[in-house]
Amino acid sequence: MLKDGGVVLSETEELLSKLQKMNLSDHEIKLYLTLLAYGTLTAVQAADRSGIHRPRAYDELASLERKGLVTRAPTKPIKYRAVPPQESFRRLASYLSEEYSKRINELSQNADDLIKSLQPIFEKRAVGPSDIAWIVLGVRNIKNELRTMLSKTKRQFFVSYAPELDYFHDLRELDSMLDKFRNKGVNFMPLLDISASAIEHARKFRKILGPKTRFRKRPFEPLGIYARDGEQILIAYQSSPASTTYDIALNLVESPLTTMLFELVVQPWKQGISLKEARKEFKKLKKTRLST
Repeated sequence: MLKDGGVVLSETEELLSKLQKMNLSDHEIKLYLTLLAYGTLTAVQAADRSGIHRPRAYDELASLERKGLVTRAPTKPIKYRAVPPQESFRRLASYLSEEYSKRINELSQNADDLIKSLQPIFEKRAVGPSDIAWIVLGVRNIKNELRTMLSKTKRQFFVSYAPELDYFHDLRELDSMLDKFRNKGVNFMPLLDISASAIEHARKFRKILGPKTRFRKRPFEPLGIYARDGEQILIAYQSSPASTTYDIALNLVESPLTTMLFELVVQPWKQGISLKEARKEFKKLKKTRLST
């Protein structure tokens, strides 16, 4: 709530949430909404009407100005006004694009030096028994872990998944990585359920998946299992069936347990059937369901 005597400006939670997603702080949002509602104000007036401490308001207004949401008048004291929404968010998008490009460039330029400095510290770390299993939270982190797994693979990469739930639901983004697999002689082992969606998925991405795609009968489960070289296994779980991405995963790395589990998770692939056989089996299953 922003107050000025008897005047009250109320913002809905939905509006605040949308503005927060635009990389604006709570104080920036309050000041921007205040200027939108009241027009031209000094920093002191904007601070008082938005309920923000005056010293803090100067910094937040400067930030809003850099982001293109506020302009100032050359007066004494300086007065501020909000840029109209139609123009302000075009300016904000331009600012964010430049900022992120700058940060990415800085990261790229300094990455090698940082790695050289930090890697020795990492290699000298104390490793305990608990280091063999880790929880990975969040879709983005799980995808990044999968990309790291793929880049580290030397001999075998196994994946068991349901197409409608999985990170691999669109394999085109992985096509270049799988090409590297083939060039290195990596054994890529996809395992799918015998279902209409899985069979269609295998047919659609046949060239990418390769000839070693296998199928097995199993009840539907919201799990994706990924394993590389007997050294790492990632088990991703989808907490909400309505979602198309996982949000939590168990990551097992480099231990006798991982080696043993690798053989267990790969076993169904070794016993699986081809796409051609899966089509025949699926037809049989459909006939059985229709007759019961």
